[in-house]
Amino acid sequence: AQLRGRQGVDRWPGAGWQRRASNNALGTGFGDYKPDLEPYAYDPEKAKALLAEAGVAEGLELTFLNIASPVYQRAAEVIQQNLADVGITLNIESLPVADVFARGPTGDFDLCFFYYTYSDPDVLYLICSTRGGSLAWSFTEDEELNDWLDAQRIEFDKDARRDLLWNAQTRINEEAYLLFLWEGVY
Repeated sequence: AQLRGRQGVDRWPGAGWQRRASNNALGTGFGDYKPDLEPYAYDPEKAKALLAEAGVAEGLELTFLNIASPVYQRAAEVIQQNLADVGITLNIESLPVADVFARGPTGDFDLCFFYYTYSDPDVLYLICSTRGGSLAWSFTEDEELNDWLDAQRIEFDKDARRDLLWNAQTRINEEAYLLFLWEGVY
């Protein structure tokens, strides 16, 4: 998360396929979008310190599952370079969408490019709940997050549902369960 920025995919000029950098699991057009989440700062020194704290100061090698497309390939290459700057080797595996969706649930990768065009904030359940979210490929076990995501699905009180979704967005951002690089133009 500390490597976003610096000519990264969220600052890539002229791409035309992104609206703005994002640090939220939901797009700005969603109801119950939480606008005040703390953005991740570009801080390679902090990234190196976190790697050292995790016992991998000498670097590590990761597999990046990517959707085969010239635009997404270029984005993957920018990510690859940013990670190389702190000693992480990123092996990009670009596959057709169907193959990415077949492989995603296996967890046979370290990082994965993903996007969605779902129009309700319930998409957080699909991509983060390990109790049934079909696209929860981060495999994060966070029971409180799961509880919030379950509860928002059946909450009819608008303010109560917003609070549940804001709790979920805050947790996803603070723990960096998913790193959203840009908000697409759909």
